[in-house]
Amino acid sequence: FKNKLAYYLAIFAMVFGSTFGTFNAANAVNVTTALDWDAETGAAVFNVNSGVLTMSEVGSSKADNKITGITSGSGITPGNLIVASTGADVDVLISGNSTVTDLTITTAHNQTGDAHNLDFGDAATDVLTVLGNLHLNNLDLNNAANSLLLIGDITVAGTTTLTSIGAASNAATTLMTIQDTATFTGATTLDDGVSGGGTSRILVNTDAANVITFTGGLLAAADGEGELEIGAGAANVKTIAGQIGVNATRLKAVDINTASKFTGAVYADAITVDAAADATFDSDVFGTTMTIDTSAGSVILKGNATVAISQSVANNVIAYSGTGDQTQTGAITSIADGDGNVTNTNTGGTVTFANKIGVAAANKIAL
Repeated sequence: FKNKLAYYLAIFAMVFGSTFGTFNAANAVNVTTALDWDAETGAAVFNVNSGVLTMSEVGSSKADNKITGITSGSGITPGNLIVASTGADVDVLISGNSTVTDLTITTAHNQTGDAHNLDFGDAATDVLTVLGNLHLNNLDLNNAANSLLLIGDITVAGTTTLTSIGAASNAATTLMTIQDTATFTGATTLDDGVSGGGTSRILVNTDAANVITFTGGLLAAADGEGELEIGAGAANVKTIAGQIGVNATRLKAVDINTASKFTGAVYADAITVDAAADATFDSDVFGTTMTIDTSAGSVILKGNATVAISQSVANNVIAYSGTGDQTQTGAITSIADGDGNVTNTNTGGTVTFANKIGVAAANKIAL
């Protein structure tokens, strides 16, 4: 608790502890110290030269609140970008190629609006680079939503943190939507707050066969926090590279709604597969429950599965397709008699089932 509280206080200090000047012109070549950019109609290009560019209280029109590129030109050392909201709804668009050191998006507590949206990039060809850390913070204890949409090819060299403090009786959310390719080099952490009342979620929502790489892993700040969703869309396979969670601190949920491939181990309390195509797990799967509710694809397991699995459609398929020994630890059950199929397509080892398959005669599973 103390560590989390110190982190939240540091966020407040970083975003609201300085006094910024106000700038409202069409173009700023260099931002060398601290600059607060208010809403303006039209485009602006900023070289953030070792300084801090802050966009605060800019209103709810992306046409007005648009920056066309944040660059690091000749002799320019990329600085920091802060998008902060303490009042009404905020909508901001950062268009084109952009390079920053740290990117911080913060929604304050008790703001008058309930939505804070930043589009970072606006085309799949945009190249987006965060040389330092990415922080997406929702400090509201009510129902505010803090959303970051990533459009283009983004690389975050440092750590990425999504925080949603929330309260037990409310539904504050922090959402990062990935529309194209992304590489998160440092650890990516999902934090649902001290009370666990907030929700921090990553949505992979691309129609292309893109790769989302969590080199430092996608982690939960505490056990049972954070959600990863593979959104419904085109049949192209979305590849999630890197480990998801760890055994001691699993994600709260992994929700798979379309064709996907997980290259690393997956640790999540609840795993739901209702994809219209195959969901493939190249490594081990650890969880409390895996719910399979699709007739259009298979769940392909290539490692060990330490999770209870339920099937709810007659032609659900679980395929054990590793190249060495595999163990299924956890019962495999059907919602109704005849739901589900279990197949062994392992090419180089033995598949061991350490628990029951089906429940008595009333809930049989095809083998």
